[in-house]
Amino acid sequence: MNDNRISHPDYYNADNGMETIDVIDTFTKNLNGIEAVDTGNILKYICRWKKKNGVEDLKKAQWYLSHLIQHETENHPNHFSDMGDDMCASASDREALLFELFFSSDPESNPKSTTKKERRNK
Repeated sequence: MNDNRISHPDYYNADNGMETIDVIDTFTKNLNGIEAVDTGNILKYICRWKKKNGVEDLKKAQWYLSHLIQHETENHPNHFSDMGDDMCASASDREALLFELFFSSDPESNPKSTTKKERRNK
């Protein structure tokens, strides 16, 4: 018996079939420790805020973002100072990919979303 309230809750699914867990997996693959934890929680709360706890989830995302910024500032103070425009371009590319995959209104435009829907229906 597959209980979708546990394995695929509605508040973690976009209208196009993309699941928050897949977004988190994609964006934390190369992160470790607190960087992965904070980033995953930021994404989780941002993705579900409108369908679950509203402003409370936004505040949770903000807390994890502040925590991550503090961690990065304390542990890597010069990390971003000499990366220049390349870092910004990479961040923009990642953001564009996230929006394209997660917020696309056409499920067929994202082949992964079709696979997720098929998996949920099994």
